Order: sequence, then structure tokens, then C-alpha cells
Amino acid sequence: MSKVFLFLICLFLPISLLAQTTVDKSLVKMKPPRAFHQEIRLGGGYYTYPLVNEISFTKEKERNLFQANTPQSNGVYALSFFGFVNKEWNIGIHLSLENLQGSIHRQVFDSALHDTITATTVYKVKAISIFPTAYKYWRQSKHLNLYSGVGLGITLKSYDLSGNLDIGRTEDTKLGLAFQVIALGVRLGNQYAGFAELGFGNIGILQLGFSAGF
Repeated sequence: MSKVFLFLICLFLPISLLAQTTVDKSLVKMKPPRAFHQEIRLGGGYYTYPLVNEISFTKEKERNLFQANTPQSNGVYALSFFGFVNKEWNIGIHLSLENLQGSIHRQVFDSALHDTITATTVYKVKAISIFPTAYKYWRQSKHLNLYSGVGLGITLKSYDLSGNLDIGRTEDTKLGLAFQVIALGVRLGNQYAGFAELGFGNIGILQLGFSAGF
């Protein structure tokens, strides 16, 4: 699976670089408010699509008479590369990483002990996502920019289990859907700025971070 992920990086990264190098001529001549054509972003998000999937998984187990602790996320972190293709559209790629963990248990009868014991499995999930994204800037000024956007790609999920309870999941790596819908993004600053995004997907309902333009 690592080879697949490496192949996808090699596939999508040139798309981002192409978007950064094929800048519209009118953009090159454009004066401030925007003093850059490309940007690098580093951000962190909260309450993601992978976390919602894990919560759904535990709810399904509870319907099958298991007990489950609510899955926890250590946060999702994203590194992004973007470039303006004209005055309004900013095209690029997100790379994100999220670690989740939880536990599921059940009361079972131990024939050797002639007693009921609690069987438990602790699981960890690592979600690595890569997805091209397009931002549409609909309000631009020197220090305040507003935008919306959408991204679609893939996620590699690896599962790590420990314990003595069969929960119908094996230690494996699976390929899934990655996406992010940005209802509202706010970028405060010029070449160096902070940003906040409201939406939903693999980066979460809220993402905060730093952007450096060049």
C-alpha cells in the first residue's frame, strides 16, 4: 500500500505544481491586495469524516450487544500546496494525517474459570489522505480574503488491534474516499496569514492554520 500512496503523490503533486506555474498573465500584472501567486499551508482540524466512520462502527457493535467507548482522535494535521490559476481560483493538494483509537468489550463466559469475564479489544486507526482541492475566492482585499471550495481524493486507513475479542475487523490497510467541502474560508493577512475554514470532510468541521505565500 505504501507504493500505492507514493504513486498517488507522484500523480497529484505535478497537478498542483502545474497549477502554480501556469499563472494567468493578468495575475502576474495584478497589484495588491494579493502579493503572492503560490502558498504553503499548515493546519489542524477537528471532528473529521474518519472519526464519524469510527463512531458509526462502534454504534453498529453496540446494536450487536457489544459495549464500546467513544472513539477518540489525536487531531488531524494537513500540509497543503496551492497556486492561483487566475484571479479567483486557487488549485492545489492536501496531505493529511489523523490517528484515532477506541475500545470495544463484551461480557463472555469463560468455561475454564466457570465465570463471566470482560473480553476487550483496543484498536488504533491511522488515516492518511491525499486530495486535490479547488478554492474559489469571492471576496478579496489586502488583509481579508473569503473563499469556498471542494476537494476529492483517497484515504489509506491502517488498523492495529490488540486484545482477546473478535470485533470483525482485522489488522489491514484499506483504501477509501477522502473529501473536504469548505463552506466558508477566511484568510487574514497578506503574504503571511492565518486562516480558518468551516466545512466537513477529512480535515474536519473546523480547520485553523498558517499560510505562507510566495
